[in-house]
Amino acid sequence: MSFIRTGGFNFSTFLVLVALCLGAMVLPAKATAKEEGQTAAEAAQVLEGFHAIEEERRQSNELTTKEKHQIMFLMGISLLVLLLLTAYFGIATGVYGKPLFVPHMVCAGLSVTLAIAHSVVAVVWFYPY
Repeated sequence: MSFIRTGGFNFSTFLVLVALCLGAMVLPAKATAKEEGQTAAEAAQVLEGFHAIEEERRQSNELTTKEKHQIMFLMGISLLVLLLLTAYFGIATGVYGKPLFVPHMVCAGLSVTLAIAHSVVAVVWFYPY
């Protein structure tokens, strides 16, 4: 067992040192167990303060119903303009033979994308009334 003994330091000495270190960490925790009720109450007061600040920030950043309606209106107007442009480019390409297929497809793609976004926002904001 020469691999355990190296330079006067053996395995049993190591175990004693580990036990002392663990005991030193546990003893202060037991000594302060009486004060734990007081510190828990103080911690709860501090957390309540942070919760109140966070609630105020959330309420100040929240959109009002009027602002939500305005955003939906602007999205709807943009969607209507894109749909009219898509129809214009499509009629110009199909009926009159003008080379406007690419703008027609770009407007069609933007119209579909905005329509999906408009409907998702409407459901998320206004579904339960």
